[in-house]
Amino acid sequence: MKDTWSRNGSNQSLHSSKQTLTLLIKIGREKSEDLHHNQQRRNLISTVAQVHRVLHWLHLEYLLHATFPRPGKRLHKITKHLNSTKVVQANDSTGRLLKYDVGTNQVTVLLINLSGAVGAAVSRDGGFVLVSEFIGDRIRRYWLTGGNAGTSDIFLSNLNIVRPNNIKRTILGDFLIAAATVTQGSQTLVPIRVRINGDGRISETVSLEAQYGSTSISEAQQSGLSVYVSSRGVNFVGVYTP
Repeated sequence: MKDTWSRNGSNQSLHSSKQTLTLLIKIGREKSEDLHHNQQRRNLISTVAQVHRVLHWLHLEYLLHATFPRPGKRLHKITKHLNSTKVVQANDSTGRLLKYDVGTNQVTVLLINLSGAVGAAVSRDGGFVLVSEFIGDRIRRYWLTGGNAGTSDIFLSNLNIVRPNNIKRTILGDFLIAAATVTQGSQTLVPIRVRINGDGRISETVSLEAQYGSTSISEAQQSGLSVYVSSRGVNFVGVYTP
């Protein structure tokens, strides 16, 4: 069944960062430990961002719940914006995945030498985290638990799926990826959204060329039956409904 498309006018996309580092924040189980209202912890995260200068995205983990809800705008303000075009042209591979444990105030480097680390999402069971490498045209998996804990492997590398951007886990446990593909004729990059399960199997690839042309998209996120797509290059949010 083909999706029905509509546009939601907006001057701000769902996500507008342009950095190459992702920070995972591990906090306690109690939701009363609100990071936004704890000045000491805000200061520490701000320090991390200033030192590394390429903070891209924050994920909060409620221990034992294995969920990473999106943080509020206050945390977004500590990011440092880079010229993404220059980063791509330089073939940058200095991206890192960091983990910040609020309980111990410790920052741990989980992965280094990432080629344009853009998005991250944790599996529903908390067993691994996915990190997209925008420049490297692949998605890496870092194992958080189990026998492979502390190791990483390539979760997705496909010639027809390039420039993977943000990754969003759905309520069912699969993942939506904002990406691009190369058209056969003109060899132009056009935006696509990709759905992939926890084993790395692609279940859906949808071209968004009809609505976005060759403009890249930054995020695809599902809410109910609808998928919302954002792009830094347009002033609307696309809504796709079955």
